[in-house]
Amino acid sequence: MTADDRTELFLRHYSGCEQQLRAYLMALLGNWTDVEDVFQETTIALWRSFDQFSPETNFMTWARHVAFHRVLQFRSAKQRRGIPCSEEFLNAVQQTVTSQSDQIESRLRALSDCLAKLAEADRTLVAMRYESNRTIKEVATQMGRPANTLYKALERIRHALVVCVERTIAREGRA
Repeated sequence: MTADDRTELFLRHYSGCEQQLRAYLMALLGNWTDVEDVFQETTIALWRSFDQFSPETNFMTWARHVAFHRVLQFRSAKQRRGIPCSEEFLNAVQQTVTSQSDQIESRLRALSDCLAKLAEADRTLVAMRYESNRTIKEVATQMGRPANTLYKALERIRHALVVCVERTIAREGRA
């Protein structure tokens, strides 16, 4: 396999699981700043160890395994700095996420579809708030709108997304 073939194969696998990997890390870490730090380290580790990946296996399962070890390293470093963390807790979360990975992937696909159905202004608001990890007050200042208005708009959007995701999942269950 040439270096270009290896790069292309990695990118094909990786691009299909990037969002799911971030969600997995969020479940383990609970903080977007930590997620981004560990996500970058995980991506580098995935690339460096891609020769060890067997094409017959599930890339996402392998990526979660690599990510979990990066989370343990990250938490260990934080503990040395005086920030406590229970490895038992991380193991429990990891086992739950792994056992429910099909359901999580289905919900992420549904959420992606539901986000695409939102009005452009609503998608923009969601992106400004969650993709860039800004506070409501920061978004309100940037948009020149009252924070209360944005709180209400995001509450309405989140509710619409929950209803849409639940309907999508229910339709898939009947299909």
